[in-house]
Amino acid sequence: MDITYLKEAIICFLLTIIIEPLFFGCFGYKDKKFVLNSILITTITNISLNVAMYFILKYVPTSYELYFGFFEILIFVIESIYYLIKFKKQWVLIPLTAAANALTLVIGILVTFNFIG
Repeated sequence: MDITYLKEAIICFLLTIIIEPLFFGCFGYKDKKFVLNSILITTITNISLNVAMYFILKYVPTSYELYFGFFEILIFVIESIYYLIKFKKQWVLIPLTAAANALTLVIGILVTFNFIG
C-alpha cells in the first residue's frame, strides 16, 4: 500500500471518529451508547471505504470520483439505516448523518489536497 495513501487514510479515519460523535453531540446525542455506536459504525464504513478505494485506484482504470461518490452515498445509507435500527427510528438522525458525513467529507478532501499539493 502506498505510504502517502495510508497516512492520508489514517488521518481521515482519526478525524472522522473524533468529529462525527462531536457533531452528533452538538445535537444532543451525547450519551455513551450513542457515541460508542457512532464510533463503531464509522470505523466499519470508513475502513471499508478506504480498502475499496485503494483497490479501485490500483486496479480499475476509471474515474476515481465516480466510485468515491457512489461509496459515500452508500455509506450514508448504511449509517442512516444503522442509526434508525439501533435508536428506535429517530428520523432526525437521517439529516444529521448526512450533515456529519458531508462535514467529514469536506475535511477529508482538504486533508487529501494538503497531501497532494
